Amino acid sequence: MSAARQERTIGNAIDDVRIKTTLDGKLAKDMPGLYLSVSTTVVEGRVLLAGRVSKPEDRLNATRVAWSVEGVQQGGQ
Repeated sequence: MSAARQERTIGNAIDDVRIKTTLDGKLAKDMPGLYLSVSTTVVEGRVLLAGRVSKPEDRLNATRVAWSVEGVQQGGQ
């Protein structure tokens, strides 16, 4: 992970911060319970959601919220 962070440009790092801030804000607003139980990490536009949810629908909803954020990249790009 540290190598990936070192290779990122300043622009990519700023984009990642913007994506994370937007995603965290949407989760806090739309799904406050999930916001408290799910952490987010963004690297080069790829989002990692980590945590525990009580229902499978919550996991799906958190994923949908992440995909709704402009700049989120599909894995492997």
